[in-house]
Parts: sequence; C-alpha cells; structure tokens
Amino acid sequence: MVNLLSAFFLQAGFALAAAEYLNWTTYSANGVNLGGWLEQESTIDTTWWAEYSKGADDEWGLCVNQGSQCGPVLERRYATYITTSDIDNLANAGVNLLRIPTTYASWVKVPGSQLYSGNQVSFLNNIATYAITKHSMHVIIDVHSLPGGVNGMAFGEATGHYGWFNNQTALNYSLQAIDSVISYIQNSNHPESFTIAPINEPVDNTDMSAFGSPAALSDEGAAWVLKYIQAVLDRVEKVNPNIPVMFQGSFRGEEYWSSKFSSSANLVFDVHNYYFAGRGATGQNITTYICADAEDGAGDGKFPVFVGEWSIQAQYNNTLADREEALNTGLYAFAKYSRGSAYWTAKFSGNATVDGQGTQADYWNYMTWINNDMIHPDKASELQLLSQQSPALPSRLATQKRRGTAWIADVSHFTTGAYNICCIVTFEDGFRALVRFPILGRSQFRTDKSRNEASVMKFLSQNTALPVPRILGMGRWGCGPYLVVTFIEGTLLSNRLGNPTIQSPRLNPNVSDSDIQSAYRVMAQVILELSKPIFLFIGALEEGSQMWTVAQRPLTLNMNEPVRVGNLPPGIFAEGTFSTAGEYFEELASQQLLHLQYQRNDAVNDEQNCHKKNIARCLSRKIAREYKKQWSGPFHLYCEDLRPFNVLVAGQDFPPTGVIDWEFTYVAPAEFTYTAPW
Repeated sequence: MVNLLSAFFLQAGFALAAAEYLNWTTYSANGVNLGGWLEQESTIDTTWWAEYSKGADDEWGLCVNQGSQCGPVLERRYATYITTSDIDNLANAGVNLLRIPTTYASWVKVPGSQLYSGNQVSFLNNIATYAITKHSMHVIIDVHSLPGGVNGMAFGEATGHYGWFNNQTALNYSLQAIDSVISYIQNSNHPESFTIAPINEPVDNTDMSAFGSPAALSDEGAAWVLKYIQAVLDRVEKVNPNIPVMFQGSFRGEEYWSSKFSSSANLVFDVHNYYFAGRGATGQNITTYICADAEDGAGDGKFPVFVGEWSIQAQYNNTLADREEALNTGLYAFAKYSRGSAYWTAKFSGNATVDGQGTQADYWNYMTWINNDMIHPDKASELQLLSQQSPALPSRLATQKRRGTAWIADVSHFTTGAYNICCIVTFEDGFRALVRFPILGRSQFRTDKSRNEASVMKFLSQNTALPVPRILGMGRWGCGPYLVVTFIEGTLLSNRLGNPTIQSPRLNPNVSDSDIQSAYRVMAQVILELSKPIFLFIGALEEGSQMWTVAQRPLTLNMNEPVRVGNLPPGIFAEGTFSTAGEYFEELASQQLLHLQYQRNDAVNDEQNCHKKNIARCLSRKIAREYKKQWSGPFHLYCEDLRPFNVLVAGQDFPPTGVIDWEFTYVAPAEFTYTAPW
C-alpha cells in the first residue's frame, strides 16, 4: 500500500534536493494537521479535556481555571501527545507534509492574554526536525490564533473574541509573532522545509450561521486581513523570499484575493472544506460535495491552492461503511484540482455523537485510516474522470446506443445513488435516456452487476407485464462498465407514502388507508409477476442463443457488502449455479462463517461473543445440510432491493409506470419469494 500511495502522490516526479526550496505550483501534498498538540480544542481529545479544562470551552478558559498549573499541564501535553513514533506511522502511510497549528502565544507574549507562552517552539522544533531529516517532510507552521481573537471561535483565541480586527495593537503583536516564526525558520538547519501560515479562518461576522460562507468576512474585515497579509509578505521578503507564505483567506476563495497581490508573490492559498454542518451533506452524497469543492476551489490559476483542512463527517446519516469512499474521493480530488490537502486531524479521539453511526472519532482521526488500511486514493479516480468528461461522455454513450440523428438537447448533472452514478440525456425530440455507471468501491463486482441487471430487465420486458426500462445498450468506458436505458417518468412510490417533514424515510402518519392499500397492491403485483417464470437452477440469468438460462452464480447484496466493508476477498465465494435450495442455503451459511472469519473490525466484542457467533453460524450450516436435497425447485426470480423506493407510479390509485434498479436480482429458492423484502 505504501508503494502505491507514494507513486500516487509523487506522480509528478517531484523530489526536493538538499537546500532546494519548495515550489507550491508543482508540489503534490499528502498532509495531515497536528491539531490538539500545540493548540488545544475541546473536541479533539475529550478525555484529556474533561480532566483538565475544569468546565472551560476553550484553551483561554482552561488556563484561567488551571491558574499556576496551566503551564505544567500544557508542557506535559506538548511532550506526550505527538511523538516521533506518530511521525513514523504517518510517513509510512505516505504523508509528506505536516500542518502544525500553534497559538500566537507560542511566538509572542501579549499583555493580558491568558494563553500560555512556554516551550512550544522547542517541542515543535523536535518534531519538525525529525520529520524533515528522517522523512523529508515539509512543515507548515500555522499561527492558528491571533491577539484579540480572529474569528470568535475557541481556536481563534477564545470564544466570542473578535478583537483582532481594526486593532492596531493586536496587529503589531501579530506581526511580532510572525517575526518570531521567520526567525525560527531562518535560523533552523532546514529553512527550505517550511511554509508560514500567518492566519486561520478570519471571520468578523458574529452571526455564526454565516461561518463557512463568504459572508463570514465583511469587506471591511477583508481589507484588514489584506493589510496584515501584505505586511507578512513584506517581512518574509526582506529575510528570505524563498520561504512561502500560505494565506487562509477565510471562506473567500483564491479568485477573490488573487488580484490584490503581485503574481511574483511567493504565496499559496489555503481553503478549508467541511461537511458536518450547514450544507446538508449526507454520508451517501458527501462525495458529490467533495468533488464540487475540489473543482470550484481550484481558483483562477494565478496562485496555487492547497486544502489545509477537511474531514469526512457529514451533516446527516453518517455511516461507517461510506467513510473509505469519502476519504479517498477527497484525497484524490484535492490532489487532482489543487496542490493536495492536509486532513484534520492526525489524532482525534473526541466522543461526541454524530448524525448516524459512530462518534466524531470515527470520522476525524487519520490514524484510523492508517490502522485499517483505508487509504487508497487511486480508487476514487472514476468519480473525477466522470466529472471531467461530462457532458461529452454521457452524450456520446447515449447517442451511440440510441442510434438515430436526433441532437442532444440537455445533459443533467450526475446523481449518486447507493451503487450507481447516473446522468439523464435528453434529445431534441423529447426522448430521454439514463446512463448508469456502477461506482468503483461500492459495487464490488461491477461487470457482473451490470451484465446481470441488463439481462434481468430484458427478460422481464419479454416475459412479464412489469414496466421496466428498455435496454438501449451496454459496454465499457475507461473506468469500467456502463448501461444506457430508457428514462421512465413517474413519482417514487416511497415519496407518495413518506413523511415530507422528516429527512429519513418514515411513513407519513396521515397517509390514507386507501393509499396504503394501493401501494400494497402495486408491490404485490410486482412480486406476483416475478414469481410467474420458473427455473430449474439458482443463479443469475443469461440470454442464450435460443433461450434464457441460469448459467452464473447469483450476485447478492450479502456478497457485495462483506467485500466492501468486511475485508472478504472477492474471489472467495463459490462459483456456478445451485440445483437445490439446500445447496444454496449451505453456501449462504458458509458465507456467514467467512464473514466472521475475515471481518475483524468490530465483528466481536470478546472471546465469549465470538464463540457464540461461531456456534450460531455452524448450527445454521448444519441445518442447511439437513435440508431435503431432493427439493430441486422450481425456483423464481427474486429482487433483493425491491422497495417502494424502486417503484415509479402516477395517478390516484398508484398505477405503476416503472420498476427500476434490478442489479441484485437472481433466481432464488421459492422461500425467498414468500417473505417479501418490503
């Protein structure tokens, strides 16, 4: 994994020779932040914070509450929280850059400030020197707070502090801090290995609902920030113009600021992308937000752009299974469109709950990605290539498969579902086609999935009364298979039944009995139509030269998901079809045993729990083996993903206009049909 990751992030062939200063226009950064080390935040290490804060919500208050013990408490923190072993682990995972947040008190003593000034620079020097000399890392020294308070947040100085703006005294002390940073770098043995970040998320709008948007910084505030950054550039230029300055321009992008600086400035812009609040991102669509941020945040090209902070917690419906795709999409996309990124943060053990599964530690801790071998940014390239080639790619595929002379009138944006990325192509004559791309990483058997889905839809259109999309064609593009089908108009049955006031799917308590009966009738009709064709074997449908046959193993959700999130090897499942229900039940029981064997992350609680789960699976397999082998069918089509979400209707009585999403449909034992999945 390390070799692959190194190749990915160093694909431009960039390497720093001795005493060669970094050029941000060509550098490819794969970085992390060392948050919670030289500046403290209540959310990062909640156990430590609960022990020492004495109820404070920021570092300022912690020092007030600790009094004379603030120094000893923080000095122990500096000495133990980040170690050279941590740096080794990060380097072994391909990290080549550290962004180190510090308080201004690390660099300058400001009268009246409650922030601690001690040996922060000494501890920084120890870690930075080790990272540089041992692992050739680049280090960004981030002055994360400024005197008076730069954004009203706990990490800006203290909660509610906005006093830095239009305050000449605060500005003077800020520049003294920068002078100390410059002096440290210039007098180090490796000045070529540092970048200076003199400000972090400046915000003067006290309306916190604006935080994270351009409105967070007023025009007057932006002018004050600009005055400060220009003074920083002048100071660096006088001492060593080769040291880059990294400008975090609040939540206004590079294109807003670029015209205000000379193109000769040794300047790189830092943008921050978060999804846990204010944007409506979910664990399922966060990749769409990430890709949009990567493309939109690239700037106008005058100065390089770097994503200095980001994480993968979404605002709604976080799931542990979606983390790897979100992580790798961000790593890939930010490296593709900018100069790379630094994840927030290297170590994070906060126990605050999130909407959905887990706690914040499950989404913010980079060591988790390392320990679980989840860092594979090369796997995210498909999403980016699709975005880059739209609308040309879906237009071309739809035109080729539809055939004819009609022109393309419109191509929709990509929408991301559970297993597919889709795009609607509308022709000038009103005909609409849907182009579907199985998502790399979510669909573990993409070729089988597409082939099976196409076969099922074609079979159903020929042999049942179900309204299904018509297959226009299928094939492969540069990143895998695709399907082109007719687009069916209609309203999802789930929308006719759901509660519009709740984001997650819930039955509307005000839905009428007649609507429920109509919905049941529709779903029952689908089940009955699927049960009419009969087959002699269990498996996937395949169109032969003269007839339909069952010639491949079934592809199921219970094969896809353990491979996706449970570490099962894709090739471990049995090949071929099954002639009896007993054979298939035994295979399913064996799959459950394999799942227990391979999924070692949170699969068992303790030895006793593991013993019970193993016994249960062995008993299940024993029962399957005792199932009457002579019961050899007939067997029926079964769709694992059949739900009101996959049925389109119109009108009062819900007449179905289409049934969609057939990828996990196969010929199964009759017992499956008797228990409807919805």
